Amino acid sequence: MSDRSTTEWTPTLEQAFGEPGVKGRKGELFVKEAILSWGWEVKDNENNYEEQLAGHDLWIKAPPWKNFYSIDVKANMSEYGALPVFTEEWMNPNK
Repeated sequence: MSDRSTTEWTPTLEQAFGEPGVKGRKGELFVKEAILSWGWEVKDNENNYEEQLAGHDLWIKAPPWKNFYSIDVKANMSEYGALPVFTEEWMNPNK
């Protein structure tokens, strides 16, 4: 299930999802800034087609870690903190 405004690739979440995309991007930037404030490295994939398709919003790496690890940031919680999950595949840790 997708709420994309277009089937075409767009380099920003706002172009792809409209106002929900703006909220999503704000969430990504919040997480990015928090992780950077810890002294960790962050690679931002907002405009990387392949990374976004794979669900890799950000790659993060703590100083003692050998590798970067990808994270898929979710910022679409309701005012009560509920996060809608649309499919089992979406929660697949191997994605």
